[in-house]
Amino acid sequence: MVAFVRALVVAFGTLVFAATVASAGPVVGRGATGTCLITGALTLKPLWVAGGTVTPTAATLTGKLGKKGWECSGGTVDGESVLFGTIKGVIASNDTNNCSSVVMHGLPAFSAFVTWKVEKGFPKLWPSVIKFAPTPPTAVNTAGPHGSLRITMTGTGAAKDAKGRPTSFAGNAFTVVLVTDETLADYFTACTRGLKALHFRSVNGQSTLGS
Repeated sequence: MVAFVRALVVAFGTLVFAATVASAGPVVGRGATGTCLITGALTLKPLWVAGGTVTPTAATLTGKLGKKGWECSGGTVDGESVLFGTIKGVIASNDTNNCSSVVMHGLPAFSAFVTWKVEKGFPKLWPSVIKFAPTPPTAVNTAGPHGSLRITMTGTGAAKDAKGRPTSFAGNAFTVVLVTDETLADYFTACTRGLKALHFRSVNGQSTLGS
């Protein structure tokens, strides 16, 4: 009977601890996030066209991090519990909507907001804000896998978000690699009528975020 009561107390204590962790507020994530698959798109406004002259332009990056069977992996400390997430950022540019602009000039600096979903039983994490440096033309590879475009962007985790709230993985060096579903031939064909978006769904290779 005593042994049963002790076992019951231990089990109850474990449940209380797990419930406390699950219901607690978010913590500031430390360590490395590991590598996450990105599935998403870069939506273009106005449409990119051959010889376009409209300025300014905006490209909105939206994506899901990880998916069932392809969870984020390789993280350390708090990043070890990261499974999934989301990313969103607006790349505002004074460049024209000419389809050749990204190849000739690259992309300007921008910030992206990232949320993290962790394994059950682990503390929730504050989102991250990644401040991406300008992407030079040399980081826009027009000879990516299977004829795709391969864009490599690098950034640093900010210490706070726009509202002054804490962020996770501040100071981390992040790298995002986007491999387009569209081939270079598709890209320039679409540009003759107006390119709405570039997609990243692992058609020609995996797109990833990592730190």
